[in-house]
Amino acid sequence: MSFQEWLKLQGGVMWGNVERLSITVDGNQVDAFLLKPTKTIRNKGIVYLHGGTFDLEQNMLNRFSDAFSYRAMGYHVLLLKFPDEDFPVAPNPNSDIIEIRDAYHLMLPYVEEINIITVSRGGYPGLLAFKDQHTLYNKIVCFVPPLNPDNEKWFQQQAGWAKAYLSQCKSPIWHAHRGAYVGLENDMLMIGGQIDTICPPNINSAYFAGLTGCKSYIVKGYGHNSSDSTAGRTQAMQFLAGTI
Repeated sequence: MSFQEWLKLQGGVMWGNVERLSITVDGNQVDAFLLKPTKTIRNKGIVYLHGGTFDLEQNMLNRFSDAFSYRAMGYHVLLLKFPDEDFPVAPNPNSDIIEIRDAYHLMLPYVEEINIITVSRGGYPGLLAFKDQHTLYNKIVCFVPPLNPDNEKWFQQQAGWAKAYLSQCKSPIWHAHRGAYVGLENDMLMIGGQIDTICPPNINSAYFAGLTGCKSYIVKGYGHNSSDSTAGRTQAMQFLAGTI
């Protein structure tokens, strides 16, 4: 299915509008796709930070069923494009952090409250941005984030691009050890997969939660695909709603 064919689909899980947005903030260009709800509309938004190094426009519906489910619950969902998707540059968390900061301006015309949900790679720059930009963003939920490159055994098992990516700046774990997230513990939820061998919770999500005192949830029976789970998505929605 081509992207144009996908855009034409209507009804069922696909109800609502999809709009490509672009903005330049202080010389930085930010591109994203906004999933706009048409039912049970909340005055709340989610900046969604995906995993991997693929272009989010490719096979969007199948890759981001979780993002579409959040839209179905009434949230405006902004699928943020990282710079390496459209430009001949290597993935870099420092540039991703700038994108996350400036994505706020894309969402502001549509909602009053903006949250962040991340999957895998997205959790690394997501948490780094959140510690400095928490006045812009309300809460953050991280599914299976890679957070601990200082754990040498785990780090050496990662793919080449991931090693290069995680080596570009100090990690969220490094900052957590130094108190950077003090006062933010009630605004962060880490979700790990019980059988995740790529980002084991005890090294990454649950370890970060233990350092910072934020909430942690382990999805039983799931690995690195925990964002696909009903249990994980339910936890994320309840956390954003303030019911847990």
